[in-house]
Amino acid sequence: MPLFDVGVEYQPIAPQAQLVWTMAAVGIATPCLLVLVAVLAAEVGPAAGAIGFVLSVAILAFLRRLVVRRYRSWGYHIGDDELVLRRGLLLRRLTIVPIGRMQFVDIQQGPLDRLLGVANVQLHTAAAASDAKIPMLAMDVAGRVRDELTARGAGRSGGT
Repeated sequence: MPLFDVGVEYQPIAPQAQLVWTMAAVGIATPCLLVLVAVLAAEVGPAAGAIGFVLSVAILAFLRRLVVRRYRSWGYHIGDDELVLRRGLLLRRLTIVPIGRMQFVDIQQGPLDRLLGVANVQLHTAAAASDAKIPMLAMDVAGRVRDELTARGAGRSGGT
């Protein structure tokens, strides 16, 4: 853990992320689980179908728990000179982007994001592999993050 502990206080992303990620997980898992229950009930019998149903409920509960843990793994911190992002459950990632390397800040919002009142903030640098994206921020928070990053980046070119 010390490798990922950089001594900053992380800000959370919007709680709406849990809803979106839960909907995605349930949307993918439910058809597969329904097929499993139907096949068990038809091929083995009603008791196997009932066991398959109980197993399906347990799997959906487990997926919900993973969504909560995924949500808690996300955090960001805007320092004087850098943006720090952390995320990941199985594969942890820590991204530190020098604000002086920033070229522009992009706010993205899809139809579901608009419905939920959230947006994604993307920090672009000259590096093609830059992945400094903060997902699922409340609209007012996304605007403040954009303004803070651009204000701190003003006059800082080349990371100086």
